Amino acid sequence: MHDLLPVAGGRLKIEPVDIGEPGQILGLHDRLAGRTFDLLFVDAGVTNGPDETVADVTDAEFTRLMVINALSPMRVIERLREFVAADGTIAIMSSGQGSIANNEGGGFEIFRASKSALNQLMRSYAARRRDDTRTLLLTAPGWIRNTGVGGPAAPLTIEESIPRLVTVIGEQRGRTSSTVAAARSPGELSRAASSPHLGSGHRARTVSSVSVSAAVLSSRYRTTRANRSATPAG
Repeated sequence: MHDLLPVAGGRLKIEPVDIGEPGQILGLHDRLAGRTFDLLFVDAGVTNGPDETVADVTDAEFTRLMVINALSPMRVIERLREFVAADGTIAIMSSGQGSIANNEGGGFEIFRASKSALNQLMRSYAARRRDDTRTLLLTAPGWIRNTGVGGPAAPLTIEESIPRLVTVIGEQRGRTSSTVAAARSPGELSRAASSPHLGSGHRARTVSSVSVSAAVLSSRYRTTRANRSATPAG
């Protein structure tokens, strides 16, 4: 991000904030007074050991993941939503690991629980604000190689995932609904089809290439699906 400052022409400002500290979120709110944004995208997440379970995780570690992965992102949205244009988008980074139906192999138990909690909190937010004209998105980047959760066998690189997320967010703008969007490989999409994040028992279609999938839950709780093929970047 800092590398973009010299070429941004004054359109980029970097504000370091620890979203685990409510006072810092409030401070950012005050500094943004008078501004309007087309998009608020909250991307925050930490993980712990993949084999650590509820049987051995400490209270402090469990709390750390829940606060950073679920509570704090929602606090950011609650505090900063007023700066998003009426036809703008509020998006938050979730994870395919938050899917209950897709959890067949275990691992990353506490991380999974924190992302499931985030999904539920965002759905509750959408239910409370069903008359909000902004687009509300839960996004998942897919299984990304060499990250905290994805190892060397993961099918996507960051360079492949991010452009697809950008495309999905742009395509969903203007939808007055709560949306789950995910960039997945065919295998992931197939395994998650029974309930991607907030699927409420509905099933997503699978596609034959690496794709971007969006499951739309309207404010009246009717579900529609949008799938599009995506050509790998590069």
